[in-house]
Amino acid sequence: MPMFLHANFMHILSNSIGFFVFGSLMETIIGPLRFMVLYLITGMSGILFSSLLNDEMGVGASTAIFG
Repeated sequence: MPMFLHANFMHILSNSIGFFVFGSLMETIIGPLRFMVLYLITGMSGILFSSLLNDEMGVGASTAIFG
């Protein structure tokens, strides 16, 4: 899945920081199981939507983090 791939070190670093900051907050609010489901659904939906709008394949967890 593209949301588990990253383009370079800075890409994975920025996604990791965003995931740490926002993910830890959301996980404490909604719980680990709901967080996991929300993360996977928003990540897959974002990649699908992005692939419908662009001819190029995207990589990274940004869609899941923003979701």
